[in-house]
Amino acid sequence: MNVNKDKSVVVKVYQGEVGVSSAGKRKADNQTAPTDKPAKIVKPHPVPGPHPVSLKEWTHIIKSMQQIIVRPDGTVTKPFRFSLEEDSNDWVRWNRMRDEKLGIQKR
Repeated sequence: MNVNKDKSVVVKVYQGEVGVSSAGKRKADNQTAPTDKPAKIVKPHPVPGPHPVSLKEWTHIIKSMQQIIVRPDGTVTKPFRFSLEEDSNDWVRWNRMRDEKLGIQKR
């Protein structure tokens, strides 16, 4: 998993399967610095109500040699393939070598 500067996340699966599911949107706590000034009171206003979310919208199964990108707003791309050649770097090579030493089977 890599976290990008824009706060998006890339999840890559080299072996097996990983389930990625939405935790839903959360309101950030303490978004503003505390002040001594009283907060402005906003009048009540309608907000969109809950809506049904299908399991397909909620969960994605990422299989071997697939990746998914989770955007900062929590939306995701469809899983798509990647190759070892395009993903080869020191970190990936070190992890693959470590897996081999530990006897973790490759599929």
